[in-house]
Amino acid sequence: MNMNPLILERMAEYERDRIRRDMKQIRLEEEAMQAGRTEEKTTKARVYRSRLLTLIVSTLVKWMVSVGR
Repeated sequence: MNMNPLILERMAEYERDRIRRDMKQIRLEEEAMQAGRTEEKTTKARVYRSRLLTLIVSTLVKWMVSVGR
C-alpha cells in the first residue's frame, strides 16, 4: 500500500499529539494522587496532635486539682 507522504505525516503528527495529551493526563492524575496522599497524611497528623493535646491537658488539669486539695 503506497500512501501519500502528506497523509502519513499528518497521521504521525496526530499520534504524537495524542500521546502528548495522554502523558499530560497521566501527569495530572499522578499529581492529584500525590496531593490526596499529602492531604490524608496531614489529616491524620492533626487527629494525632489533637488527641495528644487532649491527653496533656486532661493530665495537667488532674494534677492541678490534686495539688490544690
